[in-house]
Amino acid sequence: VAFREGKFSESEQWLRRAYEKFRDGEIAAHLAEVLIALNRREEARQVLVGHGEKATNPQLVRDALKRFFNQ
Repeated sequence: VAFREGKFSESEQWLRRAYEKFRDGEIAAHLAEVLIALNRREEARQVLVGHGEKATNPQLVRDALKRFFNQ
């Protein structure tokens, strides 16, 4: 909800907490999207690439890389 309201910093805080706890590919993709909205593209790419190495659903991470970075 915070993301849709344009509260990107708040979204980042919530997603980082969730990601630290669950390390889920979908959370990583959402975190990357927030980081891109905050103009932190390289950090977003690093989240996805770093997560992809241990992803339970690597397709989610590959899809996010394609969508955000054309990789």
